[in-house]
Amino acid sequence: MSQTTENQLVANLKREVTQIEALMQMNGRRPEEVKALAQQEIGYLEALSITNQTLKKCEPVSVFLAVKAVVRQNLTLDPYCGLVYVKTRNFNAGTPQAPDWKVVLEIQPTANGLLSINKQCGTILDYKRPEVFKDASGRVIGGKFEILKPSVPEPRWETYTFDEDDI
Repeated sequence: MSQTTENQLVANLKREVTQIEALMQMNGRRPEEVKALAQQEIGYLEALSITNQTLKKCEPVSVFLAVKAVVRQNLTLDPYCGLVYVKTRNFNAGTPQAPDWKVVLEIQPTANGLLSINKQCGTILDYKRPEVFKDASGRVIGGKFEILKPSVPEPRWETYTFDEDDI
């Protein structure tokens, strides 16, 4: 890929930076910090496009919508945070007789991203590190997970267990 193509991904997103900034402000960010945070998210996507060349082939609208979804959920593309999976998906924009294959960007929250979203929404208050159960050969056969849920008159811990059928 040429440098021009790589810069095009970022250039397309920078044209929409005001909408990204507006979403960040809706999430309670101060106006003076949203410009830097929006540029930071664009920088993370640019860095990801260096290691994943397919990102440069994505339809521009899919890139914009995916980044908006991350910002709307108050998550980040920062790979060290581990809050989202960044992946591409092919789809046929044509017909079966005359296929027109396109590449779109898809960003989904990881397990930690889902926990972050739920904490922000207030559906959970806290959680404990999952406990994993293994058999003698080291294969995972189940686990236990505890979350603190809001409740009246006081919050309560709920335990969720899972076995190999859930994995």
